[in-house]
Amino acid sequence: MAASKPATERLSRRFPKFKIKTAIVGDSLIRHVFNHFDPSNTSAPGFVSYGGAMFEDVLATLEYLPTGVETLVLHVGTVDIARRGSAAAVAELKRTVERIRQRRPEMKTILLSLPLPRAPNRRRGGANRNFVRWFNAEAQRYAREVRQLCRGGVLGPRIFYIDHGFLTLPPWRFLAADGLHASFEGVAVLAQHFKERLRYHRPRWASAPRLTEETDNHDQASPPAGLPPCPPCPPCLPCPQRPPRPTPSRAPPVPERRYMTRLATKAASQPSREAEN
Repeated sequence: MAASKPATERLSRRFPKFKIKTAIVGDSLIRHVFNHFDPSNTSAPGFVSYGGAMFEDVLATLEYLPTGVETLVLHVGTVDIARRGSAAAVAELKRTVERIRQRRPEMKTILLSLPLPRAPNRRRGGANRNFVRWFNAEAQRYAREVRQLCRGGVLGPRIFYIDHGFLTLPPWRFLAADGLHASFEGVAVLAQHFKERLRYHRPRWASAPRLTEETDNHDQASPPAGLPPCPPCPPCLPCPQRPPRPTPSRAPPVPERRYMTRLATKAASQPSREAEN
């Protein structure tokens, strides 16, 4: 049965000027992330966000993406955790990844963006504190399970995760007053994390140890074959802001005072002895 398309009033689509090979799909938390990407860049991703999106809405949302997308960033799961808990969200994630592999086989790489924490709603005086405490605990369990699935290769090849630092994010800075959506600073942090992970796929967050055939010049100790050798580094120059320290000249060792006194006494008594003789 074909998935029904989501309501257009909750849908937001942003695409660059060129044909995209990377797409970021998720809920309303990524709605404004596109502002931190240059649409004139050939490697800029496309964005499709759907307010309140759940894992069951992902397949319908992917219909808005053109063919040829090879890398998919998926930021979904917040609503699933809030409604069903972490265990049900993980089970739904597994089914969603399997369906994506079946219907969009050209998407060879999938990046799973882990959910952000929530904070009490300041507009309502923090009346939902108990729910926020429960949600954050469930979100941590979900993130822990997804990390293990990706590292063990359970979800399949080329499945990665993006960790936004759940325990290190201060909610009052990265979340809006409602405690759910990202603030201006939070949107910037999300965009920066997406940029870093899309540029560098490192084995430390790969789905399996064997998925390390991708290498880049940043990990090579020497330049690739065929490139000219690097020019020698210029000699170090003294800092103009700090004058050079003068080298102290070492004076010759001075004899002890007792030894000098004994020599003077001996020299003074020498003539008197000669006179006596």
